[in-house]
Amino acid sequence: DGVVYKLNQIDQQKKVGVRTRSPRWAVAHKLPAEKGITVIENIDIQVGRTGSMTPVARLKPINVGGVLITNATLHNYHEIQKKDIRVGDSVVIQRAGDVIPQVLNVILSKRKKNSKKFNFPKKCPECGSATLSETLSNGELEKTVRCSGGINCSSQVIENLRHFVSINALNIEGLGEKQIRFFWKEGLIKDFKDIFLLEKNNYKIKFNLSNQPGWGKQSAINLYNSINKSKKVEMYRLIYALGIRHVGVQTAKLLSDYYKDISFFLKEVSLASDKKTKSYIDIISIDGVGPKIGNSVVNYFNNKQNFE
Repeated sequence: DGVVYKLNQIDQQKKVGVRTRSPRWAVAHKLPAEKGITVIENIDIQVGRTGSMTPVARLKPINVGGVLITNATLHNYHEIQKKDIRVGDSVVIQRAGDVIPQVLNVILSKRKKNSKKFNFPKKCPECGSATLSETLSNGELEKTVRCSGGINCSSQVIENLRHFVSINALNIEGLGEKQIRFFWKEGLIKDFKDIFLLEKNNYKIKFNLSNQPGWGKQSAINLYNSINKSKKVEMYRLIYALGIRHVGVQTAKLLSDYYKDISFFLKEVSLASDKKTKSYIDIISIDGVGPKIGNSVVNYFNNKQNFE
């Protein structure tokens, strides 16, 4: 699907160095993506773990580059406005990077006369809470529309739980989306701490996981073993697992390397709620962190709602 241009001389490679995710001495050149024309049958809204509301186009199935495509992300409200995307529109799509389905543009000549503009919901489709767009440091509104429901929004809670157990976080095997939704529906997992009480509560309420559909004695044992194993993980994994906005794996490692000890870290971010303290200056001065991420971390740990 493309070619890679690279420096062959080792000394030149060392001179130009590497980025976090790729070397500077190698550049990928993608061949033009294959395109196709299909129809948008509906636009759904997906709510992420930070409350971000992402519009997703449900497409009339089409084969592009040997892959059957039925969905394509529309990114945000502004993307829909800019391209004037509507339900029922014929659109040109491609697989961006030969991977991600992308709506390139609308074929206006095929638009129906009774077509209506898509109105982005003013309330979260999952919990009914009001939507909002935060004001950025430059005074402009963030392009992402968010649900204000927080822990009252089931989608946000479930997505946070999925993130918490993911491979780069606590890496709890046997606890994927399907299993989390199952436990959520049964009322056994509502927040992070419930994961670690699952085995105890299973026996306490005589739920008997091994007798549930899709489960057996060994799969239940494997899940409990994986949960117990996750109680001892690297500090950065725990920080990343909490799903703090703007904190990815690399930022979590920076925080972990700087503070070393989780108890010391929690003490410092608590003191950092006062922006006049040395603790606050320290966290925003960490190379690679800065005020935006530092404020996000401090606000997370000083929000009592996150630890109820």
